[in-house]
Amino acid sequence: MAHDVFISYSTKDKVIADAVCAKLEENKIRVWIAPRDVPPGSNFARAIISAVNVCKVFVLIWSENTSEHILTEVNQAFDRSITIIPFRIQNIQPTEDLQYYIGRTHWLDAIDPPLESHIKDLIDTVNANLGRDKHFIEAKPPELPQTEIIPAREKTEEKPAKGEVPLPPPIQYPQKEFTPADKKRMGIGKLLLIAVGIVVMILAFVLLVSKIISPSLAANSTPSVTPTVTAVPTPATTPIPPENFLLIKDFEDGYIGDWDNRSSTPLEVLTENGNHFVHFTATGDLGYPGMWYIGVGEDWKDYAFESRIRFYGQGVAYCFYENNGSFYQGGLNYPSGTWLSDFIPNLTVPYQTFATGDSTIESNRWYLVRIEVLGDQIAMYIDNRQVLTAQRSSIPYGGIGFITNTENKGQFDVDDIRVWKLK
Repeated sequence: MAHDVFISYSTKDKVIADAVCAKLEENKIRVWIAPRDVPPGSNFARAIISAVNVCKVFVLIWSENTSEHILTEVNQAFDRSITIIPFRIQNIQPTEDLQYYIGRTHWLDAIDPPLESHIKDLIDTVNANLGRDKHFIEAKPPELPQTEIIPAREKTEEKPAKGEVPLPPPIQYPQKEFTPADKKRMGIGKLLLIAVGIVVMILAFVLLVSKIISPSLAANSTPSVTPTVTAVPTPATTPIPPENFLLIKDFEDGYIGDWDNRSSTPLEVLTENGNHFVHFTATGDLGYPGMWYIGVGEDWKDYAFESRIRFYGQGVAYCFYENNGSFYQGGLNYPSGTWLSDFIPNLTVPYQTFATGDSTIESNRWYLVRIEVLGDQIAMYIDNRQVLTAQRSSIPYGGIGFITNTENKGQFDVDDIRVWKLK
């Protein structure tokens, strides 16, 4: 697909990159963005370099998450003399490597909310570099040619000019005269139509009467004892402002170096229907090995932790971890049951379960699981439906992770991890 703009970004900034892409395309600007536009089965790196080579404008979503992969893309655009527009979403200065490429380039800052106004400035800048007026998409409808209306003239008898042959008069066809037999057949047809109309009116009257009488009969009849099953409503999810996100991981870049693996079996990045996810197998001496995200600040609190999860034959727990070793967790057990608990070391009973629920849980199926912690309130959701809620006086905060047990080598797959602030 031919495109005007290439968007370079870190997967940690994917939400903002997707928002920029959507707004550019709303304004009729053709965009190439990975992994959406990487052809299935093609070499990922080769597809990116090819897309950079033919773009007209290179938009860099610039934050502290800028990686070596992004520098490679910037270098390619720089070598091809392609216009680079840095879109800075965090208050940081360029590294020495990045300074070489954008040191003399004007930056667009998108640090202070709202993000939408900064994206609008970016759209205007891209249009200017493409040689378009910023209002070029407001096309006027084509003007129709003016048509002269000629008034109708009264019909006059025209005499043929000298030398012209006059047209013959129109042919007059004789009118058919109906015989008595014809008239009799037409009379029978009219009678049949009248009879059909009467039958239709009678049927309509019977239907109307039945609708009027049936409610009164139903009111006097004995009610049915069949129970009514009421579906549990699924709460509507509201859009999350991009600036509220603390972490986004979809593993499309195959990078798992920011995860601490507590199992003796390496983490694996697998592919299913073109989608990348992480596979974890619990092995080793630890009773509950897991994978913990290590790039976490200690000020993470009042936040939600969500991901897609699939486990095999055991169970898995979502954990919120604090550096002193305390954590609380929300778990899914096979074949049934959900629970919330905490673990605080150096106590006589360090592990305490404070909420349980009866939810049918299936093995080898993807679930969307979310745990929200706000103040002293904890809530757990499965597929956007709340299944547990509890209150705790002291909740540790900090990092996130997943754990399972070594019995029968508990395994799980995880994808589309998101963490965001709730206030």
